[in-house]
Amino acid sequence: MLTIGDFSRLSRVTPRMLRHYDALGLLRPETVGEIGPLLVLDNGNLAQQLRQRWLELCQELNRKQE
Repeated sequence: MLTIGDFSRLSRVTPRMLRHYDALGLLRPETVGEIGPLLVLDNGNLAQQLRQRWLELCQELNRKQE
């Protein structure tokens, strides 16, 4: 997975334009980071959310390996 900066350098399109294209629905990223909502959580809830996401990712990895 590439960051917006990496993709920007490879495509020679500024990150600002990539975000604009995303807003217009012209060029949408396949995945988007999930960090934003986690930044507002307190430590207890953050730890719980991170554990849950870890379990989900492990299950997804196991399914893909089968």
